[in-house]
Amino acid sequence: MWAILFVIIPAALILLEDDTGTTLVFLSFFLAFFRFGLNWLFLIIGLLSVIIFFSAILIPIYYVLISLAILGVIAFLFTKHLIGGWKIWLLMMVFFTGFALSVKPIYDNVLKEHHRTRIMVLLGKEKDMKGSGWNVNNSKMAIGSGGIAGKGFLNGSLTKLKYVPKQHTDFIFSTVGEEWGFIGSTGLVLVYLAFIMRMIWVAERQRSMFSKVYGYCVACIFFFHFFMNIGTAIGLAPAVGIPLPLVSYGGSSLMGFTLMLFVFLKFDSQDMHILR
Repeated sequence: MWAILFVIIPAALILLEDDTGTTLVFLSFFLAFFRFGLNWLFLIIGLLSVIIFFSAILIPIYYVLISLAILGVIAFLFTKHLIGGWKIWLLMMVFFTGFALSVKPIYDNVLKEHHRTRIMVLLGKEKDMKGSGWNVNNSKMAIGSGGIAGKGFLNGSLTKLKYVPKQHTDFIFSTVGEEWGFIGSTGLVLVYLAFIMRMIWVAERQRSMFSKVYGYCVACIFFFHFFMNIGTAIGLAPAVGIPLPLVSYGGSSLMGFTLMLFVFLKFDSQDMHILR
């Protein structure tokens, strides 16, 4: 539980500075927490909270509450021996009900205009092709125009003509998709997945708990950036300024990811005897 506070507190402070992208990066640490014993119930609570949040925006609140009540009763009947009794179940229902009722006020009064616009674009409710949806729509068109094998290196018409303004940072995957097509995009995804799996494998062989936790956290940060950046380019994640590790333009991003890897490699090279 203390580890969760160590993540939530700095994330909340960064959120106050209106840096949503960096705040979301802190969520990646929860993937490492599950490896080291965090209860699976927190994962379910997190996923349900996300579903309730988007549902409360899209449909009337009474539909959300009715669905929540039905699912709650079904879940209690089938999982009451796993959850830990009716008291915990009742506490969860109170939490989800309160959260569902607070979504609309938070969305209307707390979130800023550009946050609401990004959510609407993600949900497909914002169709302004020349405004808020410009980057995402042109990114998807660029990726789709690449076909199977792509148009060739530096031959992407949409990216070369700057139809995707952020193609060198947040939407760099659109350049890969247009120039190298499905084959090149799949290859890039497989390389990243292999790289992340390699980091997890190296983390698992560490004898020091500090080194192991650090390795998992680095792998989770890389995975979160990889997932969010590509998800943004294909319209499955909101555009919050997440770069593609070691690929997107930016000196601070490159230096940050490189230093994380170098520190991890240093830990591993010392025969796993550090900080024991």
